[in-house]
Amino acid sequence: MAAPLIRYLFYLCYLCPILAFGQNGLTLSDAIRIGLKNNYDIQISEIEEKIAKNNNTMGAAGAYPSIQLSLGTNNVLNSTTNPVSVNSGTSYGTIWNLPAVDVGWTLFEGYKVNITKSQLEKLEEQSDGNTKELVERTITTIVKAYYNAVVEQEQLRVLRESQKISQKQWSFEAIKKSMGNSSTFDVLQSEAAYLSDSTNVLLQVEKYERAMLDLGLAMGEKRNRKFRLADKLRYRSEEYNYSVLKERMLRNNQGLKNRRITAQLNNYSLELAKTERMPKLRLNTGLSNTAAWYNQKRFDFETLDVLRRTDGSNTFAYFVGLSLTWNAFDGGRVKRQIANASLRKESAELAIEQEELRLTKQLNDLLNTLERQRQVVRLTERLIGNVRANLSLGEEKWRAGLISSFDFRSMQKDYIQSNQSRMTAIYNLKLTELELMRLIGSITTNKF
Repeated sequence: MAAPLIRYLFYLCYLCPILAFGQNGLTLSDAIRIGLKNNYDIQISEIEEKIAKNNNTMGAAGAYPSIQLSLGTNNVLNSTTNPVSVNSGTSYGTIWNLPAVDVGWTLFEGYKVNITKSQLEKLEEQSDGNTKELVERTITTIVKAYYNAVVEQEQLRVLRESQKISQKQWSFEAIKKSMGNSSTFDVLQSEAAYLSDSTNVLLQVEKYERAMLDLGLAMGEKRNRKFRLADKLRYRSEEYNYSVLKERMLRNNQGLKNRRITAQLNNYSLELAKTERMPKLRLNTGLSNTAAWYNQKRFDFETLDVLRRTDGSNTFAYFVGLSLTWNAFDGGRVKRQIANASLRKESAELAIEQEELRLTKQLNDLLNTLERQRQVVRLTERLIGNVRANLSLGEEKWRAGLISSFDFRSMQKDYIQSNQSRMTAIYNLKLTELELMRLIGSITTNKF
């Protein structure tokens, strides 16, 4: 069931206050737990899942008899005013239909009960699968938003680092000018570099804040709270076995599992359509009890007295009946239903084969993409180390007057660009790994 899975994912979130991450920062696991808890689509899907569970009973499948109880009363008043009639007078009475029971039970309907029960079980499984697929999409959205915010945060850190270097460069050039060792041109150039870096910082702050708003939206936050991201975007090398991944994908991919459920439901629809050709045997039985009381008043011409008499009766009835029906001819309705259900079953089976081929191709593409992205990440890791060391040496040479401010500024730009390239490469790699986890059906069990 998807409900226990989601309760497990929410478990830690319910044990501790929602603001508990405030001291240590918002981790990716925190974001996922909060997002799953706040997602309205998941809450609606859980309700639909409960409805499907309620419907999955033998009674809903038609296995049990129907029993009806009835109780009624009738009041009667008769009045005769003919003076020459021996029955002249007034009578009144009460007729009770005491509790009556009617029982109807379909004893045989072409195994329709068993097929319907299996169909209801499969519908419950389908509802469970829809919830799981929704959870997967929600987790994917949150992880993407979190990683994007981490990238923007890291880029902001690098730009601020470059801004501090430019500020030091500007101050240093100003001091050198005051001592006659630098020109106004060099001071203006260093000032322009500082102002450019300051502008880039402000623009990056806007990107970072927008990324944090997107993360809050993905988490379903109703308030515009400030978060501090605790997790970093790190790369870890992991080898994948194609055969193992393919086997897991064909077994656990939620979209493929949902298609198989749909195919099974179409098969049950075909079996139900075939039951219309079978005879139907129904048992009808019941009992009733009717009691009546009459009070009669009439005039006796012989004694010239008014006579009163009370009469009563009680009737008990019991019946049992069997009815056998068979659809002899209906203008081809059942035949068309069977033909259409058979076509839908065939269509669902073809859709499964098509989905398996599509997923297999997607798995191949993802693994190839992962390998290329790993190479890019390894190259950018080496590049950032080279550029960082070059920037440190360049600053020493610039202070010693061995290189110009233009050369040093070029090193700064290389450092910013290489860091951005590195973060983008890791981000793309993480998204590909995320898609791979979703493809093989492990995204809900993965520890982020």
